[in-house]
Amino acid sequence: MNYLATNLLIESLTLNLASYKPGLKNIDTFTMNQIEKLMKKLELFLATSNLVQCEEDELQRDKIMMSFYQQPDTVRCRHCNESFSENVASTQHIQNIEGNEQKPKLKAISVNNPEAEQKTEFIEIPANGPEKRLKTEIVEIPLNVTQTKPIGNDPNDTLANDRKNIQLENHFNANTEVSGKKVQKEKEIKPQVNYMKRRCLPRLNFKMSKDMKNFFKQDIMTVLEMAVAESDKVKSAVENKKVQEQLVECLKPHYPAVKCYPFGSRVIGTGSYTSDLDIFVDLQEVYYGRNDKPGVESITESILKVEKILKNTKQWTIDEIILNSRVPLLKVINHRFNMKCDLTFSNGLAHRNSLLLEYLLNLQPSSRMLVCYLKKWNREKYLNGYTISLMVIYFLQLMGWLPNVSTLQVDSQNDVIIDGWNAGFATPTLEELNHKSKPFEIIVLVEEFFHFYGFYANFIVLEIEVISPFYVESCSVKTLLKSDFESPHYSKVPSQFKRLKQYLLKHKNDTNPRHQFAYNRPLVIQDPFELSHNVAKGISPEMAGRIIRLFEMSERKIKYHVYGMEYFLPKEEIW
Repeated sequence: MNYLATNLLIESLTLNLASYKPGLKNIDTFTMNQIEKLMKKLELFLATSNLVQCEEDELQRDKIMMSFYQQPDTVRCRHCNESFSENVASTQHIQNIEGNEQKPKLKAISVNNPEAEQKTEFIEIPANGPEKRLKTEIVEIPLNVTQTKPIGNDPNDTLANDRKNIQLENHFNANTEVSGKKVQKEKEIKPQVNYMKRRCLPRLNFKMSKDMKNFFKQDIMTVLEMAVAESDKVKSAVENKKVQEQLVECLKPHYPAVKCYPFGSRVIGTGSYTSDLDIFVDLQEVYYGRNDKPGVESITESILKVEKILKNTKQWTIDEIILNSRVPLLKVINHRFNMKCDLTFSNGLAHRNSLLLEYLLNLQPSSRMLVCYLKKWNREKYLNGYTISLMVIYFLQLMGWLPNVSTLQVDSQNDVIIDGWNAGFATPTLEELNHKSKPFEIIVLVEEFFHFYGFYANFIVLEIEVISPFYVESCSVKTLLKSDFESPHYSKVPSQFKRLKQYLLKHKNDTNPRHQFAYNRPLVIQDPFELSHNVAKGISPEMAGRIIRLFEMSERKIKYHVYGMEYFLPKEEIW
Protein backbone atom coordinates (compact mmCIF):
# COMPACT_ATOMS: atom_id res chain seq x y z
CA MET A 1 0.00 0.00 0.00
CA ASN A 2 1.26 3.49 -0.89
CA TYR A 3 1.65 5.82 2.11
CA LEU A 4 3.31 8.72 0.28
CA ALA A 5 0.66 11.31 1.19
CA THR A 6 0.58 10.05 4.78
CA ASN A 7 4.36 10.26 5.12
CA LEU A 8 4.42 13.78 3.74
CA LEU A 9 1.64 14.92 6.07
CA ILE A 10 3.41 13.40 9.08
CA GLU A 11 6.67 15.11 8.12
CA SER A 12 4.84 18.41 7.63
CA LEU A 13 3.11 18.14 11.02
CA THR A 14 6.43 17.29 12.68
CA LEU A 15 8.08 20.37 11.18
CA ASN A 16 5.08 22.49 12.11
CA LEU A 17 5.19 21.43 15.77
CA ALA A 18 8.97 21.93 15.84
CA SER A 19 8.56 25.51 14.60
CA TYR A 20 6.97 26.66 17.88
CA LYS A 21 9.30 28.23 20.41
CA PRO A 22 10.15 26.06 23.42
CA GLY A 23 8.36 26.65 26.68
CA LEU A 24 4.78 26.78 27.96
CA LYS A 25 2.15 27.47 25.29
CA ASN A 26 -1.51 28.46 25.38
CA ILE A 27 -3.69 26.16 23.29
CA ASP A 28 -7.34 26.82 22.54
CA THR A 29 -10.08 24.22 23.02
CA PHE A 30 -10.69 23.72 19.29
CA THR A 31 -7.03 22.90 18.61
CA MET A 32 -6.94 20.58 21.62
CA ASN A 33 -10.03 18.74 20.32
CA GLN A 34 -8.40 18.38 16.91
CA ILE A 35 -5.25 16.93 18.48
CA GLU A 36 -7.29 14.50 20.60
CA LYS A 37 -9.18 13.35 17.49
CA LEU A 38 -5.88 12.82 15.71
CA MET A 39 -4.48 10.81 18.61
CA LYS A 40 -7.56 8.55 18.64
CA LYS A 41 -7.34 8.07 14.89
CA LEU A 42 -3.66 7.18 15.21
CA GLU A 43 -4.38 4.67 17.98
CA LEU A 44 -7.11 3.05 15.87
CA PHE A 45 -4.91 3.07 12.79
CA LEU A 46 -2.00 1.40 14.61
CA ALA A 47 -4.27 -1.10 16.34
CA THR A 48 -5.54 -2.35 12.98
CA SER A 49 -2.14 -2.44 11.27
CA ASN A 50 0.55 -5.11 10.89
CA LEU A 51 4.20 -4.01 10.83
CA VAL A 52 6.04 -5.30 7.74
CA GLN A 53 9.46 -4.65 6.27
CA CYS A 54 9.70 -1.65 3.93
CA GLU A 55 10.47 -3.10 0.50
CA GLU A 56 11.15 0.23 -1.21
CA ASP A 57 14.68 1.15 -2.13
CA GLU A 58 15.88 3.56 0.59
CA LEU A 59 17.60 5.96 -1.83
CA GLN A 60 14.60 6.04 -4.14
CA ARG A 61 12.27 6.65 -1.20
CA ASP A 62 14.35 9.60 0.00
CA LYS A 63 14.36 11.03 -3.51
CA ILE A 64 10.57 10.90 -3.57
CA MET A 65 10.33 12.51 -0.12
CA MET A 66 12.54 15.35 -1.33
CA SER A 67 10.57 15.81 -4.56
CA PHE A 68 7.17 16.30 -2.95
CA TYR A 69 6.24 18.38 0.03
CA GLN A 70 3.50 19.76 2.24
CA GLN A 71 4.48 23.17 3.60
CA PRO A 72 4.29 23.03 7.41
CA ASP A 73 3.28 26.68 7.96
CA THR A 74 0.93 27.31 5.04
CA VAL A 75 -2.68 26.55 4.18
CA ARG A 76 -4.30 26.90 0.76
CA CYS A 77 -7.80 28.06 -0.09
CA ARG A 78 -9.99 25.40 -1.74
CA HIS A 79 -11.69 28.10 -3.83
CA CYS A 80 -8.72 29.89 -5.40
CA ASN A 81 -5.60 28.01 -4.17
CA GLU A 82 -4.18 31.18 -2.53
CA SER A 83 -1.88 30.43 0.41
CA PHE A 84 -2.00 31.84 3.95
CA SER A 85 0.01 31.39 7.13
CA GLU A 86 -2.07 33.47 9.58
CA ASN A 87 -5.56 32.85 10.91
CA VAL A 88 -6.63 36.51 10.67
CA ALA A 89 -5.70 36.74 6.99
CA SER A 90 -7.43 33.46 6.14
CA THR A 91 -10.61 34.57 7.95
CA GLN A 92 -10.65 37.86 6.02
CA HIS A 93 -10.13 35.92 2.79
CA ILE A 94 -13.17 33.71 3.43
CA GLN A 95 -15.27 36.79 4.24
CA ASN A 96 -14.19 38.34 0.93
CA ILE A 97 -15.19 35.18 -0.95
CA GLU A 98 -18.60 35.08 0.74
CA GLY A 99 -19.05 38.78 0.02
CA ASN A 100 -18.28 38.30 -3.68
CA GLU A 101 -20.82 35.48 -3.90
CA GLN A 102 -23.56 37.75 -2.49
CA LYS A 103 -22.86 40.71 -4.78
CA PRO A 104 -25.64 41.54 -7.30
CA LYS A 105 -25.02 40.33 -10.82
CA LEU A 106 -23.61 42.88 -13.20
CA LYS A 107 -24.54 43.40 -16.78
CA ALA A 108 -21.98 44.62 -19.30
CA ILE A 109 -23.24 47.21 -21.77
CA SER A 110 -21.41 47.93 -24.98
CA VAL A 111 -20.93 51.65 -25.54
CA ASN A 112 -21.43 51.19 -29.25
CA ASN A 113 -24.63 49.21 -28.71
CA PRO A 114 -26.09 50.02 -25.26
CA GLU A 115 -29.20 47.95 -25.77
CA ALA A 116 -27.30 44.74 -26.50
CA GLU A 117 -27.11 42.85 -23.20
CA GLN A 118 -24.18 40.48 -22.99
CA LYS A 119 -22.92 37.78 -20.65
CA THR A 120 -19.91 38.59 -18.57
CA GLU A 121 -17.14 36.76 -16.74
CA PHE A 122 -14.73 37.80 -14.03
CA ILE A 123 -11.02 37.17 -14.43
CA GLU A 124 -8.23 37.75 -11.96
CA ILE A 125 -5.37 39.95 -13.15
CA PRO A 126 -2.13 40.12 -11.13
CA ALA A 127 -1.35 43.64 -10.00
CA ASN A 128 1.71 45.34 -11.42
CA GLY A 129 4.92 45.70 -9.47
CA PRO A 130 7.28 43.45 -7.56
CA GLU A 131 4.55 42.46 -5.12
CA LYS A 132 2.37 40.98 -7.87
CA ARG A 133 1.92 37.76 -5.92
CA LEU A 134 0.41 39.57 -2.97
CA LYS A 135 -2.32 41.60 -4.63
CA THR A 136 -4.73 40.96 -7.48
CA GLU A 137 -7.55 42.95 -9.01
CA ILE A 138 -10.83 41.58 -10.32
CA VAL A 139 -11.78 42.83 -13.77
CA GLU A 140 -15.08 42.21 -15.52
CA ILE A 141 -14.77 41.30 -19.21
CA PRO A 142 -17.76 40.83 -21.56
CA LEU A 143 -17.75 37.48 -23.33
CA ASN A 144 -19.38 38.74 -26.52
CA VAL A 145 -17.91 42.21 -27.01
CA THR A 146 -16.74 42.70 -30.56
CA GLN A 147 -13.12 43.84 -30.62
CA THR A 148 -11.18 45.23 -33.52
CA LYS A 149 -7.96 43.71 -32.07
CA PRO A 150 -7.41 40.84 -29.66
CA ILE A 151 -6.45 41.91 -26.16
CA GLY A 152 -2.72 42.00 -25.71
CA ASN A 153 -1.71 42.01 -29.40
CA ASP A 154 -1.12 45.75 -29.46
CA PRO A 155 1.02 47.22 -26.69
CA ASN A 156 -1.09 50.38 -26.84
CA ASP A 157 -4.32 48.41 -26.66
CA THR A 158 -4.09 47.02 -23.15
CA LEU A 159 -6.70 45.46 -20.97
CA ALA A 160 -6.97 48.72 -19.03
CA ASN A 161 -7.82 50.62 -22.24
CA ASP A 162 -10.44 48.04 -23.25
CA ARG A 163 -11.98 48.33 -19.83
CA LYS A 164 -12.71 52.00 -20.50
CA ASN A 165 -15.01 50.93 -23.36
CA ILE A 166 -17.18 48.86 -21.02
CA GLN A 167 -19.87 50.26 -18.76
CA LEU A 168 -21.12 48.37 -15.72
CA GLU A 169 -24.80 48.59 -14.84
CA ASN A 170 -26.05 47.54 -11.42
CA HIS A 171 -29.71 46.45 -11.65
CA PHE A 172 -30.17 47.07 -7.95
CA ASN A 173 -29.21 50.73 -8.28
CA ALA A 174 -32.11 52.78 -9.61
CA ASN A 175 -29.88 55.79 -10.25
CA THR A 176 -27.86 53.95 -12.89
CA GLU A 177 -29.08 54.40 -16.45
CA VAL A 178 -28.68 51.86 -19.23
CA SER A 179 -27.73 54.65 -21.60
CA GLY A 180 -24.29 54.65 -20.01
CA LYS A 181 -24.03 58.33 -19.06
CA LYS A 182 -22.21 57.49 -15.83
CA VAL A 183 -19.14 55.30 -15.99
CA GLN A 184 -18.06 53.41 -12.90
CA LYS A 185 -14.37 54.09 -12.27
CA GLU A 186 -12.32 51.39 -10.63
CA LYS A 187 -9.82 52.42 -8.00
CA GLU A 188 -6.41 51.06 -8.65
CA ILE A 189 -5.09 49.15 -5.65
CA LYS A 190 -1.44 49.82 -5.08
CA PRO A 191 -0.05 46.97 -3.05
CA GLN A 192 1.64 48.07 0.15
CA VAL A 193 4.10 45.45 1.25
CA ASN A 194 4.14 44.77 4.97
CA TYR A 195 7.49 43.33 6.01
CA MET A 196 6.20 42.63 9.50
CA LYS A 197 4.21 39.49 8.68
CA ARG A 198 5.09 35.88 8.08
CA ARG A 199 5.77 34.86 4.50
CA CYS A 200 6.46 38.43 3.43
CA LEU A 201 9.75 37.29 1.89
CA PRO A 202 9.84 35.32 -1.38
CA ARG A 203 10.61 31.59 -1.14
CA LEU A 204 13.16 31.46 -3.92
CA ASN A 205 14.20 28.28 -5.66
CA PHE A 206 17.70 28.58 -7.07
CA LYS A 207 20.78 26.40 -7.31
CA MET A 208 23.86 26.97 -5.25
CA SER A 209 26.64 28.64 -7.22
CA LYS A 210 29.64 26.63 -8.36
CA ASP A 211 31.87 28.69 -6.10
CA MET A 212 29.72 27.80 -3.07
CA LYS A 213 29.67 24.11 -4.01
CA ASN A 214 33.44 24.07 -4.24
CA PHE A 215 33.65 25.80 -0.88
CA PHE A 216 31.66 23.02 0.80
CA LYS A 217 33.89 20.39 -0.76
CA GLN A 218 36.75 21.67 1.41
CA ASP A 219 37.39 20.23 4.85
CA ILE A 220 35.62 22.48 7.34
CA MET A 221 38.32 22.27 9.99
CA THR A 222 41.01 23.14 7.44
CA VAL A 223 39.04 26.20 6.28
CA LEU A 224 38.43 27.24 9.87
CA GLU A 225 42.01 26.86 11.07
CA MET A 226 43.35 28.83 8.11
CA ALA A 227 40.74 31.59 8.59
CA VAL A 228 41.44 31.96 12.32
CA ALA A 229 45.22 31.93 11.79
CA GLU A 230 44.86 34.61 9.12
CA SER A 231 42.69 36.78 11.39
CA ASP A 232 45.14 36.45 14.26
CA LYS A 233 48.03 37.51 12.05
CA VAL A 234 46.10 40.48 10.64
CA LYS A 235 45.05 41.66 14.10
CA SER A 236 48.57 41.57 15.53
CA ALA A 237 50.26 43.11 12.48
CA VAL A 238 52.56 45.99 13.46
CA GLU A 239 51.53 47.77 10.27
CA ASN A 240 48.18 48.62 11.81
CA LYS A 241 49.76 50.86 14.42
CA LYS A 242 52.44 52.29 12.12
CA VAL A 243 49.85 53.40 9.54
CA GLN A 244 47.96 55.27 12.27
CA GLU A 245 51.14 56.94 13.45
CA GLN A 246 51.92 58.12 9.91
CA LEU A 247 48.42 59.49 9.55
CA VAL A 248 48.65 61.46 12.82
CA GLU A 249 52.07 62.76 11.78
CA CYS A 250 50.63 64.15 8.53
CA LEU A 251 47.59 65.76 10.15
CA LYS A 252 49.07 67.11 13.40
CA PRO A 253 50.42 70.37 11.89
CA HIS A 254 46.90 71.22 10.73
CA TYR A 255 44.91 69.65 13.59
CA PRO A 256 47.01 69.69 16.81
CA ALA A 257 44.41 67.68 18.81
CA VAL A 258 44.07 64.89 16.21
CA LYS A 259 43.72 61.30 17.46
CA CYS A 260 43.12 58.08 15.55
CA TYR A 261 40.93 55.18 16.75
CA PRO A 262 41.02 51.93 14.73
CA PHE A 263 37.89 49.82 14.41
CA GLY A 264 36.48 47.05 12.24
CA SER A 265 37.51 43.47 11.52
CA ARG A 266 41.26 44.06 11.95
CA VAL A 267 40.63 45.21 15.54
CA ILE A 268 37.98 42.61 16.37
CA GLY A 269 40.07 39.67 15.14
CA THR A 270 37.91 38.55 12.22
CA GLY A 271 39.79 40.26 9.38
CA SER A 272 41.67 38.87 6.40
CA TYR A 273 44.73 39.93 4.43
CA THR A 274 42.50 41.95 2.10
CA SER A 275 40.63 43.76 4.90
CA ASP A 276 40.87 47.54 4.96
CA LEU A 277 42.04 49.31 8.09
CA ASP A 278 39.10 51.35 9.40
CA ILE A 279 40.08 54.48 11.35
CA PHE A 280 37.98 57.09 13.07
CA VAL A 281 39.97 60.33 12.73
CA ASP A 282 39.08 62.65 15.59
CA LEU A 283 40.24 66.04 14.34
CA GLN A 284 38.53 68.36 16.84
CA GLU A 285 37.72 66.26 19.92
CA VAL A 286 34.36 65.01 18.65
CA TYR A 287 34.69 61.42 19.93
CA TYR A 288 31.59 61.92 22.11
CA GLY A 289 29.63 63.56 19.33
CA ARG A 290 29.27 66.70 17.28
CA ASN A 291 26.00 67.78 18.83
CA ASP A 292 26.25 70.94 20.92
CA LYS A 293 29.91 71.52 19.97
CA PRO A 294 30.39 75.06 18.69
CA GLY A 295 33.09 75.86 16.15
CA VAL A 296 33.36 72.30 14.83
CA GLU A 297 33.60 71.99 11.05
CA SER A 298 31.20 69.72 9.18
CA ILE A 299 32.15 66.17 8.21
CA THR A 300 32.27 67.17 4.56
CA GLU A 301 34.65 70.02 5.33
CA SER A 302 36.87 67.65 7.30
CA ILE A 303 36.99 65.09 4.49
CA LEU A 304 37.84 67.68 1.83
CA LYS A 305 40.56 69.27 3.99
CA VAL A 306 42.17 65.94 4.89
CA GLU A 307 41.99 64.86 1.26
CA LYS A 308 43.93 67.98 0.26
CA ILE A 309 46.52 67.46 3.02
CA LEU A 310 47.19 63.79 2.20
CA LYS A 311 47.21 64.47 -1.53
CA ASN A 312 50.26 66.67 -1.07
CA THR A 313 52.27 63.91 0.65
CA LYS A 314 54.23 61.03 -0.84
CA GLN A 315 53.00 58.45 1.65
CA TRP A 316 49.32 58.56 0.69
CA THR A 317 47.11 58.23 -2.38
CA ILE A 318 43.45 59.23 -2.44
CA ASP A 319 41.37 56.27 -3.58
CA GLU A 320 37.80 57.59 -3.28
CA ILE A 321 35.69 60.25 -1.54
CA ILE A 322 32.20 59.15 -0.42
CA LEU A 323 30.04 62.00 0.89
CA ASN A 324 26.45 60.85 0.33
CA SER A 325 26.51 57.67 2.42
CA ARG A 326 25.11 57.36 5.94
CA VAL A 327 28.68 57.56 7.24
CA PRO A 328 30.75 59.71 4.85
CA LEU A 329 34.31 58.50 4.47
CA LEU A 330 37.62 59.02 2.71
CA LYS A 331 39.30 55.98 1.15
CA VAL A 332 43.09 56.23 1.02
CA ILE A 333 46.10 53.97 0.38
CA ASN A 334 49.29 53.98 2.41
CA HIS A 335 52.23 53.35 0.05
CA ARG A 336 54.81 52.26 2.58
CA PHE A 337 52.73 49.34 3.84
CA ASN A 338 50.50 48.98 0.78
CA MET A 339 47.42 49.14 3.01
CA LYS A 340 43.97 50.45 2.14
CA CYS A 341 42.31 52.57 4.82
CA ASP A 342 38.76 53.86 5.30
CA LEU A 343 38.78 57.12 7.25
CA THR A 344 35.63 58.35 9.04
CA PHE A 345 35.16 61.63 10.89
CA SER A 346 31.76 61.53 12.62
CA ASN A 347 32.10 60.22 16.21
CA GLY A 348 33.42 57.34 18.31
CA LEU A 349 30.43 54.98 17.97
CA ALA A 350 32.15 52.72 15.44
CA HIS A 351 35.18 52.41 17.72
CA ARG A 352 32.97 51.54 20.69
CA ASN A 353 31.11 48.97 18.57
CA SER A 354 34.37 47.23 17.75
CA LEU A 355 35.38 47.16 21.41
CA LEU A 356 32.03 45.53 22.27
CA LEU A 357 32.31 42.91 19.52
CA GLU A 358 35.91 42.15 20.49
CA TYR A 359 34.82 41.60 24.11
CA LEU A 360 31.83 39.38 23.26
CA LEU A 361 33.60 37.27 20.62
CA ASN A 362 36.53 36.65 22.97
CA LEU A 363 34.18 35.77 25.83
CA GLN A 364 33.23 32.60 23.96
CA PRO A 365 36.20 31.83 21.63
CA SER A 366 34.06 29.56 19.47
CA SER A 367 31.97 32.59 18.51
CA ARG A 368 34.94 34.33 16.86
CA MET A 369 35.79 31.09 15.07
CA LEU A 370 32.24 30.96 13.75
CA VAL A 371 32.45 34.54 12.42
CA CYS A 372 35.77 33.78 10.70
CA TYR A 373 34.24 30.72 9.02
CA LEU A 374 31.09 32.55 7.92
CA LYS A 375 33.12 35.36 6.35
CA LYS A 376 34.82 32.72 4.20
CA TRP A 377 31.42 31.16 3.48
CA ASN A 378 30.03 34.56 2.39
CA ARG A 379 31.05 34.03 -1.25
CA GLU A 380 28.06 35.94 -2.64
CA LYS A 381 28.86 39.00 -0.47
CA TYR A 382 25.20 39.43 0.52
CA LEU A 383 26.20 40.35 4.08
CA ASN A 384 29.01 42.53 5.36
CA GLY A 385 31.32 41.45 8.18
CA TYR A 386 29.64 43.65 10.80
CA THR A 387 26.20 42.19 10.04
CA ILE A 388 27.56 38.64 10.21
CA SER A 389 29.15 39.38 13.60
CA LEU A 390 25.87 40.76 15.01
CA MET A 391 23.94 37.72 13.74
CA VAL A 392 26.42 35.35 15.39
CA ILE A 393 26.28 37.26 18.67
CA TYR A 394 22.46 37.27 18.67
CA PHE A 395 22.41 33.54 17.91
CA LEU A 396 24.69 32.81 20.88
CA GLN A 397 22.81 35.22 23.14
CA LEU A 398 19.52 33.48 22.49
CA MET A 399 21.20 30.14 23.18
CA GLY A 400 22.25 31.53 26.57
CA TRP A 401 25.99 31.57 25.83
CA LEU A 402 26.52 35.35 25.69
CA PRO A 403 24.98 38.25 27.68
CA ASN A 404 22.82 40.87 26.02
CA VAL A 405 24.07 44.44 25.86
CA SER A 406 21.37 45.92 28.10
CA THR A 407 22.55 43.78 31.04
CA LEU A 408 26.08 45.10 30.48
CA GLN A 409 24.74 48.67 30.83
CA VAL A 410 22.91 48.29 34.15
CA ASP A 411 25.61 50.15 36.09
CA SER A 412 25.55 53.80 34.99
CA GLN A 413 29.21 54.16 35.99
CA ASN A 414 30.06 52.40 32.73
CA ASP A 415 28.07 54.85 30.59
CA VAL A 416 29.78 56.38 27.57
CA ILE A 417 27.29 58.76 25.94
CA ILE A 418 27.95 59.55 22.28
CA ASP A 419 25.43 61.80 20.51
CA GLY A 420 22.71 60.66 22.93
CA TRP A 421 23.41 56.91 22.68
CA ASN A 422 24.93 54.88 25.50
CA ALA A 423 28.02 53.13 24.09
CA GLY A 424 29.38 52.05 27.46
CA PHE A 425 29.36 48.52 28.84
CA ALA A 426 30.80 46.40 31.64
CA THR A 427 33.23 43.58 30.84
CA PRO A 428 32.50 40.77 33.31
CA THR A 429 34.05 37.33 32.91
CA LEU A 430 32.05 34.18 32.20
CA GLU A 431 32.32 33.21 35.87
CA GLU A 432 30.95 36.59 36.96
CA LEU A 433 28.08 36.16 34.50
CA ASN A 434 27.40 32.61 35.76
CA HIS A 435 28.02 31.40 32.22
CA LYS A 436 30.16 28.47 31.17
CA SER A 437 32.52 28.16 28.24
CA LYS A 438 30.89 26.21 25.41
CA PRO A 439 33.51 24.00 23.81
CA PHE A 440 31.18 22.85 21.05
CA GLU A 441 32.63 21.43 17.89
CA ILE A 442 32.68 24.23 15.37
CA ILE A 443 30.98 21.98 12.81
CA VAL A 444 27.97 21.63 15.12
CA LEU A 445 27.99 25.37 15.74
CA VAL A 446 28.03 26.15 12.00
CA GLU A 447 25.18 23.74 11.36
CA GLU A 448 23.13 25.18 14.24
CA PHE A 449 23.70 28.75 12.99
CA PHE A 450 22.39 27.92 9.51
CA HIS A 451 19.40 26.14 11.01
CA PHE A 452 18.73 28.99 13.44
CA TYR A 453 18.21 31.53 10.66
CA GLY A 454 16.36 29.31 8.17
CA PHE A 455 12.72 29.80 7.12
CA TYR A 456 11.57 26.98 9.41
CA ALA A 457 13.76 27.81 12.40
CA ASN A 458 12.54 26.87 15.89
CA PHE A 459 13.69 30.03 17.65
CA ILE A 460 13.42 33.05 15.37
CA VAL A 461 11.38 34.15 12.39
CA LEU A 462 13.42 36.73 10.51
CA GLU A 463 10.33 38.04 8.73
CA ILE A 464 8.62 39.31 11.89
CA GLU A 465 11.36 39.66 14.52
CA VAL A 466 14.13 42.15 15.16
CA ILE A 467 17.65 40.80 15.63
CA SER A 468 18.58 42.87 18.66
CA PRO A 469 21.81 42.00 20.52
CA PHE A 470 20.86 44.82 22.90
CA TYR A 471 17.66 43.23 24.20
CA VAL A 472 17.55 39.47 23.52
CA GLU A 473 17.04 37.13 26.48
CA SER A 474 18.39 33.59 26.47
CA CYS A 475 15.90 30.83 25.63
CA SER A 476 13.08 33.38 25.83
CA VAL A 477 9.79 33.00 23.99
CA LYS A 478 9.44 36.79 24.03
CA THR A 479 11.50 38.57 21.40
CA LEU A 480 11.40 42.05 19.92
CA LEU A 481 8.91 42.22 17.03
CA LYS A 482 8.94 44.64 14.12
CA SER A 483 5.26 45.30 14.79
CA ASP A 484 6.05 46.52 18.33
CA PHE A 485 7.16 49.80 16.73
CA GLU A 486 3.67 50.27 15.27
CA SER A 487 2.08 50.51 18.73
CA PRO A 488 0.82 53.93 19.97
CA HIS A 489 3.66 55.84 21.62
CA TYR A 490 5.70 52.64 21.21
CA SER A 491 3.92 51.13 24.22
CA LYS A 492 4.82 47.56 23.18
CA VAL A 493 8.51 48.33 22.91
CA PRO A 494 10.25 47.01 26.07
CA SER A 495 11.22 49.46 28.78
CA GLN A 496 14.93 48.77 28.21
CA PHE A 497 14.64 50.87 25.03
CA LYS A 498 14.05 54.13 26.90
CA ARG A 499 16.61 56.06 24.84
CA LEU A 500 15.24 54.69 21.58
CA LYS A 501 11.66 55.62 22.52
CA GLN A 502 12.72 59.15 23.35
CA TYR A 503 14.60 59.39 20.06
CA LEU A 504 11.65 58.08 18.00
CA LEU A 505 9.17 60.43 19.67
CA LYS A 506 11.53 63.35 19.13
CA HIS A 507 11.86 62.55 15.40
CA LYS A 508 8.27 61.35 14.90
CA ASN A 509 7.47 64.06 12.34
CA ASP A 510 10.98 64.21 10.89
CA THR A 511 10.93 63.45 7.16
CA ASN A 512 14.65 62.72 6.99
CA PRO A 513 14.92 58.91 6.63
CA ARG A 514 18.29 58.97 8.40
CA HIS A 515 16.46 59.95 11.59
CA GLN A 516 13.95 57.09 11.40
CA PHE A 517 14.24 53.49 12.55
CA ALA A 518 13.78 51.34 9.42
CA TYR A 519 11.82 48.54 11.13
CA ASN A 520 9.52 47.79 8.18
CA ARG A 521 12.24 46.15 6.12
CA PRO A 522 12.78 42.55 4.99
CA LEU A 523 15.55 42.13 7.57
CA VAL A 524 15.98 44.20 10.73
CA ILE A 525 19.33 43.84 12.49
CA GLN A 526 19.63 46.48 15.19
CA ASP A 527 22.89 48.20 16.05
CA PRO A 528 23.66 47.44 19.73
CA PHE A 529 24.42 51.10 20.60
CA GLU A 530 22.78 53.32 17.99
CA LEU A 531 19.44 51.61 18.45
CA SER A 532 17.67 53.54 15.68
CA HIS A 533 20.01 52.06 13.08
CA ASN A 534 19.00 48.96 11.12
CA VAL A 535 22.31 47.76 9.70
CA ALA A 536 20.46 45.56 7.17
CA LYS A 537 18.00 48.16 5.88
CA GLY A 538 19.56 48.13 2.41
CA ILE A 539 18.82 44.43 1.84
CA SER A 540 16.03 43.93 -0.70
CA PRO A 541 13.25 41.31 -0.34
CA GLU A 542 14.76 39.17 -3.08
CA MET A 543 18.22 39.33 -1.49
CA ALA A 544 16.78 38.52 1.94
CA GLY A 545 14.99 35.52 0.46
CA ARG A 546 18.22 34.36 -1.17
CA ILE A 547 20.17 34.75 2.08
CA ILE A 548 17.72 32.66 4.11
CA ARG A 549 17.44 30.08 1.33
CA LEU A 550 21.24 29.89 1.25
CA PHE A 551 21.25 29.26 5.00
CA GLU A 552 18.97 26.27 4.45
CA MET A 553 21.00 24.84 1.58
CA SER A 554 24.21 25.32 3.55
CA GLU A 555 22.78 23.41 6.51
CA ARG A 556 21.98 20.50 4.21
CA LYS A 557 25.44 20.62 2.65
CA ILE A 558 27.05 20.49 6.08
CA LYS A 559 24.94 17.50 7.13
CA TYR A 560 25.62 15.69 3.87
CA HIS A 561 29.38 16.17 3.69
CA VAL A 562 30.00 15.71 7.41
CA TYR A 563 27.44 13.09 8.36
CA GLY A 564 26.78 11.50 4.98
CA MET A 565 23.06 12.15 5.38
CA GLU A 566 21.87 12.15 1.78
CA TYR A 567 18.33 13.04 2.77
CA PHE A 568 19.46 16.55 3.66
CA LEU A 569 21.17 17.19 0.35
CA PRO A 570 19.25 19.61 -1.94
CA LYS A 571 17.31 17.52 -4.43
CA GLU A 572 19.13 18.97 -7.44
CA GLU A 573 22.34 17.47 -5.99
CA ILE A 574 21.00 13.95 -5.40
CA TRP A 575 21.09 12.80 -9.01
